[in-house]
Amino acid sequence: MRNLRDHAIVVTLVSLLIPAVAGASVSLAFVDQDGTTNGSVNVAAGGSFNVRLNLVTTSSSTDDHTGLDYYLTLLEGSSGSGLFSIQDRNIGASPYSDVIFDDTVVEALPSALLNLRNDDDLGAAVASSTPAENSATYNAGTFLVAIFTIKVDPAAPSGTYSLQTTSDPGTGWSGRHDVVNDPYPDNEFAQHANYSIVVIPEPTGLAAFGALCLILVRRRNRA
Repeated sequence: MRNLRDHAIVVTLVSLLIPAVAGASVSLAFVDQDGTTNGSVNVAAGGSFNVRLNLVTTSSSTDDHTGLDYYLTLLEGSSGSGLFSIQDRNIGASPYSDVIFDDTVVEALPSALLNLRNDDDLGAAVASSTPAENSATYNAGTFLVAIFTIKVDPAAPSGTYSLQTTSDPGTGWSGRHDVVNDPYPDNEFAQHANYSIVVIPEPTGLAAFGALCLILVRRRNRA
């Protein structure tokens, strides 16, 4: 009897752990606006760039979801704090259109400033004819969350910076509304998105530097 009881305990524990492990296949990923996935962009100080954020799931049975919660942030300890901001969030083609905060809020300073993280939750729920239930859900596949336009401060030093997504502990993506005793259960993402920003000198600065070099060369030749 003791062995059967121990076996029952093990089976129970495993059954409780399986949903958490299986559900851990939901992740976020940045994709270049042109559809490539090289994971980086070169941009001049004072300029801006576009990047797509996708939600990726791999299971049709455990990853059925109704929404997500996330922020944009720079890598912890990055020297780029306060040098990047959200200029635009485009959700026109996204199934997650029931936003927590409107664009007028998340695109306005100081909320839009990545210092290190933007202020307001960028998350949203799946659009539904019954918002109280958000019954429309999505399972396995890749889904557009938003297209972001990120502004680079003119004072940003040249170098490489890491743009990432992040969520508060215990949050990330929300499950189905009809889960027994726990509607819209919160789950953490298996992986957050990461994107490299390579800031280069602005064109006017490069031109001025080139002109200065040309003057110095000419003077040297005359001497």
